[in-house]
Amino acid sequence: MKLNNKILVIIPFKDKEKYLISFIDYLKEHNELFDFIFIDNASSDRSQEILKLNKISFIDSSYRLSYTKALKIGLEYAKLSGYETIIEYGDFIKYKPISILKLISAFKNFKCDLILGHGINLKRKRIFQSQIFKFSNFLITGKWVKGIDSKIKIFNKKILNYVDTKPNYALRPDDVTFLILDKNNSVKTINILLEPKTSRKSFWKVLSNYNEAFIWVLFMFFVIPFRKKIKNEKDSKNEGDI
Repeated sequence: MKLNNKILVIIPFKDKEKYLISFIDYLKEHNELFDFIFIDNASSDRSQEILKLNKISFIDSSYRLSYTKALKIGLEYAKLSGYETIIEYGDFIKYKPISILKLISAFKNFKCDLILGHGINLKRKRIFQSQIFKFSNFLITGKWVKGIDSKIKIFNKKILNYVDTKPNYALRPDDVTFLILDKNNSVKTINILLEPKTSRKSFWKVLSNYNEAFIWVLFMFFVIPFRKKIKNEKDSKNEGDI
């Protein structure tokens, strides 16, 4: 795909043929502002066929990956292609497409490194999960930041280079908290609207989400102090070399 803009929207997805056409139409209307790439996480429906018919660029992962590994493919593509600004747009049926323009506008106005999108009309169980991350982040950083666990965010090349040094190649909740803790990074949150509920989650899916949230919180409390210590030692060594 030709690099027409400095902004790339990365869209990991799986089995979304029902929602693709309307979303593609929106992207085409605004493609003078950004480029976009779909990462097909081994869809079993007509998703790829729809993308091909509409001449939309996508990368086929060929086999099922975790969300972070699917995102990694898009981030590697962005880095190799020379994009300066990245929008992670995971689970695109959840967010209203206008959120992309809102993120770009906020990014230009605030001139910061990372902006998180926070859904202001979350369902009750998602509000509770989001509050867990928000409170945990406050205990570690002393800052109240919403959207720690958001899958919609915009960031610059500086953050992309940071992600490039990580084995999982993604911005997980503990990574966002670590970036907030580092005073060299500027992180903000904006409110975005979510689409009306599109599907009913099973009890086991909800339980799985809470288990995942618990794991990230443990990472935030037990891993971040070690990462901070390592970073401080590295910074001190660099200052000594100078």
